[in-house]
Amino acid sequence: MRFLSPGIGGADGVYKEPIGTGPWIVASSDDSATVLLRNEKYWGEKPTFSRVELKVIPDSRSRVSALMAGDLDIIGGDYVARLSPQEAGTLRKRGIAVEASPGTGTFLLGYNPDREILHDARVREAISVAVDREIVAKALLDGYADPAIDLFSEAVPMAGTRHPIPKRDTERAKALLQEAGWTGDGVRAKDGVPLKLELVVSEEAAPGSRALGEVLQGMLQVVGIEMSIRSVDHATRHDDIPARKYDLAFFTTIGAPYDPQGTLTNYFLSTIDSGTDGKIYLDKEGLDPLINAAMAALGEERPVAFQRIYDWLYERHALAALIYPQRMWAYGARVQGFVTPPTEYDMPFKGISLKS
Repeated sequence: MRFLSPGIGGADGVYKEPIGTGPWIVASSDDSATVLLRNEKYWGEKPTFSRVELKVIPDSRSRVSALMAGDLDIIGGDYVARLSPQEAGTLRKRGIAVEASPGTGTFLLGYNPDREILHDARVREAISVAVDREIVAKALLDGYADPAIDLFSEAVPMAGTRHPIPKRDTERAKALLQEAGWTGDGVRAKDGVPLKLELVVSEEAAPGSRALGEVLQGMLQVVGIEMSIRSVDHATRHDDIPARKYDLAFFTTIGAPYDPQGTLTNYFLSTIDSGTDGKIYLDKEGLDPLINAAMAALGEERPVAFQRIYDWLYERHALAALIYPQRMWAYGARVQGFVTPPTEYDMPFKGISLKS
């Protein structure tokens, strides 16, 4: 929640001149860029440079090209201007510095709570153990990620007990499906219904998700699951995910500084409208009370209450955590003293100086 002084708002409800007590003053702002000037009256440590321009460049290839051309000094982060591993490799080959650090988000595979096929925990577990997380992290993402199985990485406070990363086990996946009644050679079937699922991906929402989907497609085919891939733009994904027009979909946890509370309430609590984010898993009777109890817990009871949630999700194979992506930033030759910011909500300017 933010409070706006009546004196700085126009008749249309839009503020005329943004003001604040921070280290920067907004000189100009439109759809293409925001220009900030150093606040010489700032009470704390002032930035080392007097002006910063935040350019809006939606296309990742254009951002990389602009950095290589010297038109930009810094690009990267987790959400705003994410670098793909391939782009990071290209920049490093050109002699441009790339910094990678552990991220606080988890990239995971979610199951549509409305799909009857996916109601069976054995089917969900079969999908999870059919995936080779090492290949996903190392081969597909060039090592800029760590294999995952728990909902949150250790970088997140109160992330809970660590479980060993499972090795790919196609025989166990087949046995689980057989036990669940999905039988036959090739594409398995049950009561005449083939085991076919659709994965929705969006390159705009998650660069590289199409390629990852194709890898998973091949892995699941081996155990008798036919998975098709539907590629959509960001806007369509925003419509389809909350409307549950998918069988499988990729999700990313919210990350610092909001987790674990942010992801658990937004993606798992049935009483909260998560808007375009959708829901990863829902159980009003079983899961909601655990989340509400964790939100109300104090002191030493907090990590215990959160662990109850993690145990509940883990035992039911409610999701398939795949990787913990690393955060990557790249910066040009004139940038000195770059330090990766602690969260996505901190602008990377502290300690930086620019060579002329």
